[in-house]
Amino acid sequence: MASAPDPNPATTQRCWQAATLPAAHIRQWEQRWVVYDHRSGETHLLEGAAGALFQWLHQAPRTEMELIEKCDRDWGQDVADAEAFTEQLLAELRRRQLVKERK
Repeated sequence: MASAPDPNPATTQRCWQAATLPAAHIRQWEQRWVVYDHRSGETHLLEGAAGALFQWLHQAPRTEMELIEKCDRDWGQDVADAEAFTEQLLAELRRRQLVKERK
């Protein structure tokens, strides 16, 4: 497992949450999630870490530090920098409007 670098305190204090979507609009098969967003009418296919992170955020809001630690724990052997990996996943989910920073 790769060791997580000392994360940026300003970044790790941010809290993230999934878009408010009914659980019935989310289906999982192995490491794939299909998410129907009734707000836009779009259907998204999320695979691997992106899907798992979205599902975890759908259960409850999380701090960025919690997300970084989860990525390091679950995928650390596959990524060199858990913080950068987490930021990349969040950016992708945010682009799809499936997560947002909680104020």
